[in-house]
Amino acid sequence: MFGGQRLANLGQFSPEFPDAEALHRGLAHWNHRRMAVATPSADWRAEVAENLAKKAAEDSVVEPVETRVQSW
Repeated sequence: MFGGQRLANLGQFSPEFPDAEALHRGLAHWNHRRMAVATPSADWRAEVAENLAKKAAEDSVVEPVETRVQSW
């Protein structure tokens, strides 16, 4: 079984991230921007809101994986 097939059953995907690959790519892009050296944004509230949304999307996949691993 391919990794993408295993991940397809994890988490609650959203219109922004319809499947595991889209979620992975979206989070990778977000992390790249988030970790880049930059000056503070004038619209910091929007950044905070985006960070919260991305963390929630990430948690929707990570938490089910942790539950499965803990049961082994």
